Amino acid sequence: MSNCELEIDNSTLHHLRGIEHFIANTNLAEPKTIKIKNSKFYSNFSGLYNVSLINLISDLEIQNNEFHSIVTNDPTVGVYISNNTTKQILIQNNLFKNYSNSGVNASNCFNLKINTMNRFENNGNGVRTLNSAANISGNTFTNNTWGSAVFFVSSNTSFFDNVVNHSRNTTAIYSGNNIGNSFLCYNNLVTCTQDSRSIVHGGINSYARINNNIINTTKIAIGSENTTGTTEIYENRINLIGGSYSSAIYFQKANIRRNRIKFDNSQGFSEIISGEMSSGSIVEDNYLYGDNPPEKSGIYIQSSPGTVIRCNDVNNLLHGVQVAGFCTPTDLNLNELGGNQIGFAGGYPGGGQWSTGNQYNRHNTWSPHCAEDAFSYSPNPHTHSQFRVHTGPISIYHPNNQGPDWFIIGGNRPGVRDFCQYYPNPDDPSDPNIASFSLNLNELSEDQFSSFIQILNGSQKWKQEGFEY
Repeated sequence: MSNCELEIDNSTLHHLRGIEHFIANTNLAEPKTIKIKNSKFYSNFSGLYNVSLINLISDLEIQNNEFHSIVTNDPTVGVYISNNTTKQILIQNNLFKNYSNSGVNASNCFNLKINTMNRFENNGNGVRTLNSAANISGNTFTNNTWGSAVFFVSSNTSFFDNVVNHSRNTTAIYSGNNIGNSFLCYNNLVTCTQDSRSIVHGGINSYARINNNIINTTKIAIGSENTTGTTEIYENRINLIGGSYSSAIYFQKANIRRNRIKFDNSQGFSEIISGEMSSGSIVEDNYLYGDNPPEKSGIYIQSSPGTVIRCNDVNNLLHGVQVAGFCTPTDLNLNELGGNQIGFAGGYPGGGQWSTGNQYNRHNTWSPHCAEDAFSYSPNPHTHSQFRVHTGPISIYHPNNQGPDWFIIGGNRPGVRDFCQYYPNPDDPSDPNIASFSLNLNELSEDQFSSFIQILNGSQKWKQEGFEY
C-alpha cells in the first residue's frame, strides 16, 4: 500500500487517550500521507499521542479538527509528535482547548508547520517544541493557564502573523537554550497583562530577529538573553503600561534600531531600553516618549563597554540617557536628550563611579531645555569621560550646568542630524518603516472568522487607545 493515503474524516472520539494506539500500531507500508480532518476529540487525555512510528515515513496533515481536554489533574496534550526527521507535519484550522500541558507538543520534528488559523484557548502552553524546526503563523493564542503561548527549547523557529493575548505572570513567547539555532519573530500582535513578559530569546552563538511586532504590555516587551551571536530588534511598536518594574527592551547583546516606544509610567518604571553586562551593542534611531511625569531612564547601560547610542529621540523622562559602571568606550552621538528632567546622567542614583570615554563633538542636542539639568553626574565620575559641546549664539545645545572640567565649551557646531539614517516621526501614521499588523483570513469558516475577530478586536482596542500619537 505504498504511496496511498490514510484518511480519518468526520469522526468523534470521547473519553479516550486519543487514537494513539491506532496510529502507533498501524501496519500500513509507507502511506504517502496520513490525513486527520473534520473530527472531534472530546474529553481526552490526548487527541493524538506519540505518532512517531508511522510519522517517520509519512507526511501528516491535521486539519479542521476540535481537540478538547478531559478535566483531570494529570497532564493532557492535544497533539504530541516526536522523532520526525524528514517528513512534513501540517497542522491547520484546528481548535485546541483546555489542555493542561499544551495544545501541540513536538520533539525532534524538523519540518513542522502550524499555520492557517489554529486557535489555542485556555491551555497550559499553546505550542511547545524541543529540538525541532517549526514554522508557526496565522494562529491565535488566548488565556494560557500557566505557561506560554509558545515555548521553544533548542529549536529553529519562525513565528509570524499571529495574535497573542496573554494574561499570566509568565513569558508569552519564549525561545531559549538555543545553541547555534535561529529564532525569527515578526509581524505579530501581542497583548500581555498580569506583569508578563512578551517576547524573550536566549542562547549561545544563535541568531534572533524580532521585528515589526505590535506589543502592548505591562512588564517587559522584548528581552534578549543572547550572550553571543546576533540579536536584531527593530521596527517594533511598543505600548508600555506601567507595572512595578517594567522595561520595553532589555538586552545583553543586541542591535536595537528604529523602534517606537510609548509608555504611561504613572505606576513606576525602571529603564525603557536597558543593557547590563553587554558588550558591542547598538541602540540607534529609536523614539521613546512618556506621557506622564517622568520616573526613570529612557536608555540605560550598566557595565557595558563598546555600546553605540546614536540618533535616539528621548522625551519626558527623568533621564534621557543614564550610564552606570565602566562603559568605556561608549559612542554617544546625535541623540536628542532635551525635554527630560535630566538629559544625561552619569552614575548610579546617589553615587557610584561611571565612565563613557571622552565625547568630543558628538552632536548630541538638548532642545528644548531640560526641566532640571542637561547633565548630571555622581560625585565619583571617571576623569576621562569629558563632553565637548558647542554653545554659540546659534547653537541648539542647552547645557545649563556646565562644570569647569566636565563640559568643554566650543568645538564644531552640530549639523542637523543628517547622519541618522532614519528618524522616527511620531506624527506620521503612514510611516512605512513602522510595524503594522496583517493576517490572511481567506478560507476560514464562519465560526473561525467570528472567533478571530473577537480576539483581534480586544487587542486592537488596546492598541488604538495606546498608539494615538
